[in-house]
Amino acid sequence: MRMCVASDFHGTLEPVEAVKEFAMAEKVDCMVLTGDITNFGTVNLAYKIINDLAQTKAPVLYVPGNCDPPELANFEKEKVNGFCLHGRGTRVKNVAFIGVGGSPPTPFETPFEITEKEILEAVKLLAKEGIFLEPAGAASVAGAIKLVKEKKIDRDEKVICVLTGHGLKTPEIAIKMLEKPIEVAPKIEEIEKKLMTIFNG
Repeated sequence: MRMCVASDFHGTLEPVEAVKEFAMAEKVDCMVLTGDITNFGTVNLAYKIINDLAQTKAPVLYVPGNCDPPELANFEKEKVNGFCLHGRGTRVKNVAFIGVGGSPPTPFETPFEITEKEILEAVKLLAKEGIFLEPAGAASVAGAIKLVKEKKIDRDEKVICVLTGHGLKTPEIAIKMLEKPIEVAPKIEEIEKKLMTIFNG
């Protein structure tokens, strides 16, 4: 499969035209836009850019970035000649595509961010499964949980999330999230005494 992957147009139309010309020259099988189609812009501007790229006749798949309006995640097929992957999946030539848009919190208060609380809840959930991640690594799970709550992903649907970033990169965050551990002298009798206290109330 020949794909043309583009990102961060930020509402600038000149690079859109260049990408379109490249995709047509290379006769790509699909185009993938990985966010920030606009720069704090409107849904209509995003649709204009997507529809312009769709003139290549190749399927256009996209997720909204943190600089895009959250409404772009509400796929309106009657208005846009593309497929929004946010919380959805599709296939092109038997290759599966799924996606989650937005981003973790930034200093810039961008329109489409997943809150730190949502991400930390995902970190805790993954820890129960024995997976220790830094907060940024759990953003995909936080996004998936958010989409289930918004009923954009069915609760029984199978979802694949890519997890990156070991928890030891930011152990101080994990420490803040946990209760202070019980300290016991390194002696068998002291450990046994503490365990008896815990289990017997």
